[in-house]
Amino acid sequence: MPDERRYYESIRRRTNRAQERLAATLKQSRIATARDKRSNQRRAARDSSETRLGRDRHGSRPNERPGELGEDRRMDAGPNRIQAPDAER
Repeated sequence: MPDERRYYESIRRRTNRAQERLAATLKQSRIATARDKRSNQRRAARDSSETRLGRDRHGSRPNERPGELGEDRRMDAGPNRIQAPDAER
């Protein structure tokens, strides 16, 4: 009879340890999920603020909007700069 009792106690101890490990794993999983959720919320907030500011997602320079060409923000509508072959130099 004592052997049978020891056997069931060992099974109970193993079961308790397994439940404790499972509880710890679930707790860590919940913590990681919450951390990921906060990270995703921060990333979404940052991306939306960058978009509102007209900033490129991975840089600090503003995006060029239609009508704003190049650094000087003007279009060169002057005459063709390529000279004809018979033009005087």
